[in-house]
Amino acid sequence: MKLPVYFRQSWQIMLKDRQYSLIYIIGVALSMAVVTVFLMLVTMMVGGVYPEKHRGRILVLDRVIYENPSEDYFNASIVPADLARFIKESQLDGTDAVSLVKRPSATVPVMVRDKSVLCAGARYVDGDFWKVFDFDFLAGRPFSVENTAGPEAVISSTLAQRCFGTDEAVGRVLTVSGQPVTVRGVVRDVSVMAMETDAEIWLTMDAAYPRMSEQILFSAVSRRHIPKVLDAVKAALEQYNNLQADESMRILPDDMVPESIQRRQTGSLGQFISNISLIVVIILLIPAVNLCGMVSSSLRERLSEFGVRKSYGAPFRAMFFQIFSENMLLTLIGGFLGYLLSFMLFDSISFYFTEAAVGLGAGSVRNVDLIYPAEPFFRPGIYLLIFAAVVLLNTFASVQPVMKVLRKGSVSLLRDNDASAPSRRCRGLWLVIEASLVVAIGWLAGNPVLMNAMRRCIVPMGWEPDRVVSLPVISLAASDAASASGESPDEKLQADFRRIGQSIASLDGVESMTPSTQNFPGNMLCSSLQVFKDTLKRFNAACYTAGYGSDFMDVFGIKTVIPDGNTSRTAGSLGSIVISEDLAAEFFPEDSPVGKTLYVADWGGEPVRKTVTGVMARQKRNAVYLPEPAIILSIPEFSSEDIRQSRCCWHVRVSKGTDVRKFIEELDSYM
Repeated sequence: MKLPVYFRQSWQIMLKDRQYSLIYIIGVALSMAVVTVFLMLVTMMVGGVYPEKHRGRILVLDRVIYENPSEDYFNASIVPADLARFIKESQLDGTDAVSLVKRPSATVPVMVRDKSVLCAGARYVDGDFWKVFDFDFLAGRPFSVENTAGPEAVISSTLAQRCFGTDEAVGRVLTVSGQPVTVRGVVRDVSVMAMETDAEIWLTMDAAYPRMSEQILFSAVSRRHIPKVLDAVKAALEQYNNLQADESMRILPDDMVPESIQRRQTGSLGQFISNISLIVVIILLIPAVNLCGMVSSSLRERLSEFGVRKSYGAPFRAMFFQIFSENMLLTLIGGFLGYLLSFMLFDSISFYFTEAAVGLGAGSVRNVDLIYPAEPFFRPGIYLLIFAAVVLLNTFASVQPVMKVLRKGSVSLLRDNDASAPSRRCRGLWLVIEASLVVAIGWLAGNPVLMNAMRRCIVPMGWEPDRVVSLPVISLAASDAASASGESPDEKLQADFRRIGQSIASLDGVESMTPSTQNFPGNMLCSSLQVFKDTLKRFNAACYTAGYGSDFMDVFGIKTVIPDGNTSRTAGSLGSIVISEDLAAEFFPEDSPVGKTLYVADWGGEPVRKTVTGVMARQKRNAVYLPEPAIILSIPEFSSEDIRQSRCCWHVRVSKGTDVRKFIEELDSYM
């Protein structure tokens, strides 16, 4: 077996020509990092991810199609509650569990005693839900199928730590959306890539909102039993149709059958595999062309070596496999380094999504940090796919130049031997290109505004989004009845909102802060108000409450051109308003707008007189679709309903040098 000999020779040649080896390995590492990240994303989307480890045999039915024979039309609709119960109670062949889930998932306020926490993602499920999916219970058990003890819950480990400081939370009581809920179990955190199960708290069906629709989940015994399950569901739909008194509307069982979670993600499996393979080949083709040029350059220096070996009768096969093994060794080293680099890329992506979610008002920071779990990195199938990609890249890069050189005769090889200087210069050029690419990728990775497109939807670039954190808060204690002091629930709500702001202000690293609506300026759902002068117009507005001691313009770095300078108190009074340069040019084209009067009203509200006290400078934006506020004004207070529904946020500007991620974690544990 000559393969070990080939690799030993390849190792010696690699150490001898270090410049070529370094350039080759860097190029392969960057390419393989991209391929690895892509394959991981595909695996997490369509493969098994905890707790959806058997996506191929879990079927989902979330809508039905009605037929009206008299009118000859079709209508798609949600699954009726009575149909969902009928199917669940039917004895379906080929299933080992059938579960009902309320849709859509919700974000709910969670409270333990008098401690407020951020919103938690919730799903409303029945007892069979835990038979369909493979959850890892750290404490306790699932709630029962026949739950009669009132609302119960299973919570994630992170939520248990935030609420109780330990995973041993079984039997304790949380207040969820104002009602007490008993914790029955604690499970390992679920990644948001598990799209049918991701949540932080799973509640019993009796805690769901009345208007939520039904979703039916079927767990087939195996993939071979899926046809039996589909036939059983069709038969159940036929039975349901026969039991209905009104036959004017019938469900079409042949046109509406459950789909597996995997099929919902991929569609046709053959087409999906073809598309993925084509994308991988395209990703590898560009670096392969570059590496092909490098291999050709290296072989030109060794023409005399190959000519001498051919003269002494060296077989074509031996020389081919030697050169192929040399490049394979370099490719394997580069592939391994690219695999390690992909870990860093995933960590960076997770961090950027965490930052973006906080800026967009996400309730739970730590769950967003689980966007990309580490499990797929350690699957044998992934190793095989990555190794196949490495071999494919090496084949692309090596075969053509090797065949071109070795097909020549020994005389031609000896005569055509080139000087090494041109190829050395070529390698130097490749080294510069590779180094520039590494520097560019490192710079992009260090700039979350450029790397993470989601962050561009948070605030315009002029507002330094890396220093602004949006924190949606809920006065959870105010969900209960009024306190013994005689405060009304609304008064307690407002007081708790102020108290939370004071707690945030006491943290290290807070430079300035302001309360505002979740639709703060720069977000695509910016608030809109009507503005009157001679005509009625509708503009994006930034509303905040000066009475809470806010520094709105300081937080978002808004500068004014009239008066000149960076003023944070220009719109501080209730009767004042700051307008944009464009609005000033439209309403007051000939003179200064300061001191002039405008009338502002919400839809259906009475116009309120406002005095213009400043004109804000135009903000830089990353994309044309990002709205920016045309007016900034202070309002007396936020409505209690907005606070109760988590529509209000505290926006915090951290000081320079503050580690935003550590600040978020500190705030998360502090709250």
